[in-house]
Amino acid sequence: MTITLAACSVAPKIALQPEAKASIKTIALVDVPEPETYRMVPETNAAGSVLYMFGALGGAILGGIEASREKKASQKFTQAVAPLEPELSGTLLSELEAGLKSKGYQVVRVPMPAKDEESGEYDVASIDGVFDAVLVATVEGGYSAASYEPQPMLLSTVQMYDRTGDKMLFSNQYVYSDTQHGARSVHIKSESRFVLSSLDDLYSNVAVARDGMQAGAKAFAEHALAEL
Repeated sequence: MTITLAACSVAPKIALQPEAKASIKTIALVDVPEPETYRMVPETNAAGSVLYMFGALGGAILGGIEASREKKASQKFTQAVAPLEPELSGTLLSELEAGLKSKGYQVVRVPMPAKDEESGEYDVASIDGVFDAVLVATVEGGYSAASYEPQPMLLSTVQMYDRTGDKMLFSNQYVYSDTQHGARSVHIKSESRFVLSSLDDLYSNVAVARDGMQAGAKAFAEHALAEL
């Protein structure tokens, strides 16, 4: 079976059932690469910020001019924070791996599966190895200045499939931000110590932004592990 590894899509909410959990001894944890861009939502109306960050629908609503502003803001933010190595995906995966092992699972890291050129989807069944389930965890986002006080806004999707990829055993989506955006994702409130007073303050204290994003990645792992 092929799956789409896209954090911006709306993930279904599926709880891991006791019988499925009991059958899982070894988990293949997919090495999802680091996001190429760390997103920055420029000053705008707060209602549009989550659309800005996490979906094509938001981009369509906000229009080309606003999308261009977001792109430029994200490029500037990425150039500033990337040298500090946020390692969002690496942090999320390392925390998940350590947590799963502490719960008694055996964990093997596996590379991203082969991608179908036509559909753009990834083939779980093509992953080599001996394991009972495949865990895919993605993270994206960065900071939002929509409220004029830059603060973390990140999204993570965590999904588990059976060995063949034919059945999704677990799925949930998490948002790390100051305020909740919709009811489909689990909201994790970000810490106030990662809020900056202005964009100038942010670019003078980029390490705070890096730490804020890493805190979000760790929070995603903590919440997902509680459900696994």
